[in-house]
Amino acid sequence: MHSSASPPILHGDVKTANILLDGNLTAKVADFGASKLAPSDEAEIATLVQGTCGYLDPEYLMTCQLTDKSDVYSFGVVLLELLTGKKVICFDGPEQGKSLVSRFTIAVKTNRHDEVLDSRVRKEMGPKALEEATHLVMRCVSMSGEERPTMKEVAERLEALRRYQQNPWGQAGARDLEEGQSLHGREQQHDVTYKFIPQDVLDVEEGSTYTFSL
Repeated sequence: MHSSASPPILHGDVKTANILLDGNLTAKVADFGASKLAPSDEAEIATLVQGTCGYLDPEYLMTCQLTDKSDVYSFGVVLLELLTGKKVICFDGPEQGKSLVSRFTIAVKTNRHDEVLDSRVRKEMGPKALEEATHLVMRCVSMSGEERPTMKEVAERLEALRRYQQNPWGQAGARDLEEGQSLHGREQQHDVTYKFIPQDVLDVEEGSTYTFSL
């Protein structure tokens, strides 16, 4: 949507509820009520802030400037949900612990993020893959949009991580995680093209969207 559609599409409300799975577990992106078409020569769009609590890019919330990195932040929250099995907002407990992103960020800084990760995920992924996934999530949910990867890079790194999970000792998987060539340390060596076609989008008119007036 960001790199192959013309003009690029900024979704504006990426969240687990808007990523649907069909009978073959193929992901379909839904609910484009907050989406914007971005001219290819513009990096950001000034707009009334829309989105869902817990997934909203803090930079977008402060500046009202919707960018492709706003979607990257929201997708980082989705990845965090998958890794932890927890809700993005928890109204119990201390103020700083209500946001899953804040709670996980604090845990990473104190090297206690394993305690936040889902036990089944820890068992199935293993320490090396979890380290890479954690690093990718932390880049996605950075407070600064400039420090976040592009969505294309996120997709490439997740694909490399998937290959490693399927064949950690094989040439196709291990080469992505060998010493000095980790997912979060190496330069991109391959330019993978992801095509965006109408069949990949399911537009749901009725969505759970919150509007914030600043």
